[in-house]
Amino acid sequence: MQHISSIYADCDKDTLIVEVVKEGPACHTGAESCFFEPVYQNEEITPFSYEGLYDLIMGRKTNPKEGSLHAGNDIKILFLCVEVELL
Repeated sequence: MQHISSIYADCDKDTLIVEVVKEGPACHTGAESCFFEPVYQNEEITPFSYEGLYDLIMGRKTNPKEGSLHAGNDIKILFLCVEVELL
């Protein structure tokens, strides 16, 4: 079961993002998501990870690019993990 928490439309209203809170698996197959069958994956581009994001931000802090908005500024990083418990 999924509980809708929000629905967003893009600028021309031809695409929706539906955010949900899951109660158990989302797919009728029992999988956590219905999207588990890869069709294409670029081997040169790595998928998102929090570790990769952290490395990217720390790299910008230690080696700022000239003219960057944050060049010379202190960068603070806060990762917030939230666990939702359904009543």
